[in-house]
Amino acid sequence: MLRRVQGVNFGQLELVELRFSIRVTFPWRDSFPRKLTTQTSIASEEASILYQIASVHSAIAARAD
Repeated sequence: MLRRVQGVNFGQLELVELRFSIRVTFPWRDSFPRKLTTQTSIASEEASILYQIASVHSAIAARAD
């Protein structure tokens, strides 16, 4: 389920990037020191989603062993 949701998010980001020339802000809080950080790059958010998908696949593969 998580992989499907993240895949949908990635696809939606690609569509937004291709169809619109808007600036979107992606905020998050770092684990340490809990500082609010923002990024305006869609490519950075896409990379984050791909990393999350890869980590889910890695966890699934580790459990299958």
